[in-house]
Amino acid sequence: MLGWAKRLGCSEASAWFVLTAKNGNFATFYDRHGFEVVQEGDTTSYRHALDRIGLLPDHLRIVATYQEQYTCLTN
Repeated sequence: MLGWAKRLGCSEASAWFVLTAKNGNFATFYDRHGFEVVQEGDTTSYRHALDRIGLLPDHLRIVATYQEQYTCLTN
């Protein structure tokens, strides 16, 4: 999905994580996938600069469907 955002002209992706009793296994997902912490707290916010996207491993194939609607936020 990062590659898709880059092709749309976005310069970075943002994400948020709120720890709950059920999603603790997901707590390090963004850290392990190249996102940088922007702000920590009850809700941790992350960003990923789209000029440094890693390659998808050969054993993975992503098939996605989506509605053609997007937003790139600018400062």
